Amino acid sequence: MKERLERAAGHSTRSISAEAEFRVQQSFDRQDLLPDVLKLAFGSGLAGMVLALGEHMKDAGITAALLKNGTTADWIKDADAFAKAVAAGHAPLDSYKPEEE
Repeated sequence: MKERLERAAGHSTRSISAEAEFRVQQSFDRQDLLPDVLKLAFGSGLAGMVLALGEHMKDAGITAALLKNGTTADWIKDADAFAKAVAAGHAPLDSYKPEEE
């Protein structure tokens, strides 16, 4: 990683420290794009549901895989972890459910 950072700094004529800061900032900028892209694709209400659903499912799947296998690698390919993720997905969806009249 250090060698890659040094090469990139050399190509960009930035110091290694400035290159590292630039790349960290880029990662935050890209991460901030996701909610905006989802809002454009689905509208703000559904975008919020998609984000909440994804976070709940990911957390449940990772936790299940970690407890079962001691690792989170490929949790989405583990049938038990996937089932736990799907079950966890009901909570955020239920929280958005409109009340019946």
